[in-house]
Amino acid sequence: MNTTIISSFCLASAMITLVRTQSNLFGEFLRVHNECQVDPATRIEGNLMDMAAEGLPVDEYSLGNHLLCMYIRLRIMSGNGWVDVPVTIEQLVAVIDDKAAVSQAVHRCCGPRRSRETPQQIAAELFRCVTRNLPALRTVRPPGQSL
Repeated sequence: MNTTIISSFCLASAMITLVRTQSNLFGEFLRVHNECQVDPATRIEGNLMDMAAEGLPVDEYSLGNHLLCMYIRLRIMSGNGWVDVPVTIEQLVAVIDDKAAVSQAVHRCCGPRRSRETPQQIAAELFRCVTRNLPALRTVRPPGQSL
């Protein structure tokens, strides 16, 4: 039973990677974000993720490198930019109990790749797309924290 609870929490925490902005990091997302901040090649400055989530212009190169680092560590994406759609859906459903909406959003966000897209570009677009298409994820908070 404890293993199931811990596993469920880890899945929920990992999925927040796709949608939470850096001002609201917790759990696995915070751990992986911090790991990616150590490497100068994947480090981001300021509130880059918050700005990207709001649709503001950002340093796309830095954003993409950082998100790709995080997504690889969380097994959401591979190094060549392929998104693990079933894992992504499973993790999102652990956070939002609406499989139909989650599946629709994930398939919308993980549509056909353009041949010239880099893995970093795919990671940045995945972040923006999921944030845009699943607004309920913006209200996800760490356990014990209210809105």
